[in-house]
Amino acid sequence: MDKYILPDLESLKLVDPTNVLEKAMERVKQQRASYRVAHIPIEEMFTSNELMNLRQAFESVSIGEAFVNLEGLKMVFN
Repeated sequence: MDKYILPDLESLKLVDPTNVLEKAMERVKQQRASYRVAHIPIEEMFTSNELMNLRQAFESVSIGEAFVNLEGLKMVFN
């Protein structure tokens, strides 16, 4: 039997592997966000100080409602 000889193939390299990995990780993070919201208690996602700050920010723009409108959301982020 004749040995099968593989042809020489050019090597492939990523120009910016760190950037490729960072973008992939960010995509996974975004895709998992809804899972985290649905399955992880809010107390495990944020520290008590972060929760207090979030509540204060929400209360400052919610005007006693259970939601924040777009304008209120913009104010919180500013």
